Formats: sequence, C-alpha cells, structure tokens
Amino acid sequence: MDSEHDPFLQALDTGETLPSAIRALHFGEGRYSGRCSITRGKGLLVALALRIGQFPPEGDDLKVTLNIRRVGGD
Repeated sequence: MDSEHDPFLQALDTGETLPSAIRALHFGEGRYSGRCSITRGKGLLVALALRIGQFPPEGDDLKVTLNIRRVGGD
C-alpha cells in the first residue's frame, strides 16, 4: 500500500524523515506488541464505534498486540 491509499500516511510527511518503524507499520504486514497508554475520545458515537471495532479500553501501561494483515489489494 502506498501513502496515496493510507489515510494515516496522507496526514504525515512521508519523506525521508518518517521513521522506518512507521513506514514498516503502514506499508507491510506484521505483528506488533508492547505496552502503551490509551486515551479514548469522548461522546456517544465515539464510544459506539470503539465498541463495535473492539478497540481496547482506556488505561495506562496496557499490554497491546496489533496484527496487520492486508485484505484485497491494489
């Protein structure tokens, strides 16, 4: 996938200053894990979308794993 089709990369500077880890995350597939703090947005629609999307709860120092798999293709 290129930056033209990735909304996140469209919002970033995709030049040489973009860290290699971010490029790898958005241009490939993989499994990423670690610990992070999660802050959720507020509002009923946000809460509903996050629940439907099965996003993790808000909290600090949470263990997270993210699997990225391409579906479809260009």
